[in-house]
Amino acid sequence: MKKVLRFIGILILVLIAGYLILCATGSSTLDVQRSTVINGNKSLIWNQIVDLNNFEYYSPWKEKDPTIKSTITGPMGQAGQMSAWTSENSGSGSMTITEVDDNTMKYDMHFIEPMEGDAKGWTTVEDAESGVKVTCNYSGETSFLMRGANTLYFTAFMEHKFDRQLELLKEHVESGEAKMTYDIREQKFPATQYATVRKTIKWSEMGDFFGPAYGSIAGAAGDMITGNAQSIYYTWDEENQQTDVAAAFPVSGPVKGMEMVDVPESSCYTIRYKGGYAQSMGMHMALGAKAEENGKEVAYVIEEYIKMPPLETDSNNYVTSIYYILK
Repeated sequence: MKKVLRFIGILILVLIAGYLILCATGSSTLDVQRSTVINGNKSLIWNQIVDLNNFEYYSPWKEKDPTIKSTITGPMGQAGQMSAWTSENSGSGSMTITEVDDNTMKYDMHFIEPMEGDAKGWTTVEDAESGVKVTCNYSGETSFLMRGANTLYFTAFMEHKFDRQLELLKEHVESGEAKMTYDIREQKFPATQYATVRKTIKWSEMGDFFGPAYGSIAGAAGDMITGNAQSIYYTWDEENQQTDVAAAFPVSGPVKGMEMVDVPESSCYTIRYKGGYAQSMGMHMALGAKAEENGKEVAYVIEEYIKMPPLETDSNNYVTSIYYILK
């Protein structure tokens, strides 16, 4: 019996020594990087990632633990949006977006229960040969005694979780179930004076109209321009596929040879979005539905081109604000 106990004691000491060696040689951080390629629209995929409201559709944690309840606060898809969760089985904590830059979303993790701790993560989307590549990255500081556990278990566990998260995201997008989400806000549009070139044109002529019109305004206004290029839509005639539209720049005063337009301070519904102009139709429909739902009449529509050609050549990185000016 003594020999058995001695053997068990030696075995325990060997295991402890081995574990401490793993702790001493293991990394001080738990680092994970996993990727997949999704066949889908890049902007739609980005929207699923950057709006934390959508995480429930591809969360591997919620898949295994239906008791998880999340509360989303802050601006949708922007720094400051936070998802705080509680669970009967998985503890509690929060995920907060810290930076959204081009096609990378960075976030901080704060774990409260069952064990307090912090970590950082970032997710990127980029064009790939056969679709859109999504890469998830995670990095968390690890105490000395946890480094051995990371080597033995937790690194593989987290890799499995991120693999499943990407698998669920891929299924969600490729099944057609993923939908664009919009952050519609009501705010005041500031009183603005514009120098404009206005014309009623066919939709097919819009590409040929705006370039020369903006060039004409810029040449006449010069240093008087105070903001981004914009367009003012007075009508949108679907039957005849034409629009009464003005190419416009905000200016500090009257510009010779240009048609001047003064927009008074007004209430408006607005969406700011990132991506190509082809996606804007869904946002216009959402804004129009919002106005109709609240019994509001729209005076005209203004689009502001915050990031656009020629300074930005990748349409996935265009940034546009749409304003539905209310009467």
